[in-house]
Amino acid sequence: MTTRGEGLEEARQIATIVEMRKTVSNLIDNTKQLESQTQTFNEVASKPTSISLQADLDVDAPALEKLHTILRAHNAEHGTNLEQVKKELVQELRRQFEGRIKDKIQQEVRDSLVAQIKVQVDDQIVEHIPVALNQQLEEAKAQLREVKVALQNSEARTRNGMLEATDLTEPLAIVLTPVLNPMKSRLYPVDMCSLLAYDLETVKALVRDYDLVDSDEFEENIRTFLTHIGVHADCIPTVNSVGVPAKLSS
Repeated sequence: MTTRGEGLEEARQIATIVEMRKTVSNLIDNTKQLESQTQTFNEVASKPTSISLQADLDVDAPALEKLHTILRAHNAEHGTNLEQVKKELVQELRRQFEGRIKDKIQQEVRDSLVAQIKVQVDDQIVEHIPVALNQQLEEAKAQLREVKVALQNSEARTRNGMLEATDLTEPLAIVLTPVLNPMKSRLYPVDMCSLLAYDLETVKALVRDYDLVDSDEFEENIRTFLTHIGVHADCIPTVNSVGVPAKLSS
């Protein structure tokens, strides 16, 4: 968009060119007029029509020669002025042309750079922002799941911590496994009585479901699991004395 200052500058330049063109035109007209007058005087001096006229011309020959010299000088001066004006006009036109071309090229370069940068930024926005938002959403969901699991496990351990050593048939609150998709182990016992009825391999598998270190000692595995789910150490049975078949929590 052209500003007011740019419009005034352009108008000034146009006025300068118009004025220079008028000057050139006037110089050309004056030169033609002087050339015509010079030719007329030359014809008169070279073709006398009578003795009287010839005598007059002979008398005025010095004056005519002087006039002729003046005309030639004027003609040369006008020629010099004309060439100078032409030169200035060409320089002015070249300067304006180069200025406009330079401005146009710079503007086109700026427009091109702006367009390229916009395309690159748009591509980056499309490419990265949705990925970042989706990643943040997934991370938020994962954190929410972790909080829910931690809360559920904390509540379950609190209930299990209220059990006594004699509460062998009291239900065990369910503690979920620490995996990407937390769940209840398929080996999770209904109560401590059922747990004590497991064989060694079953108890070891249960311990491993919770990423705990299993042992070849039966009672060590029982103690490890019950401690993990919140049962107090002094309330954990120490002997496998329950004569009932094992059953799993449904």
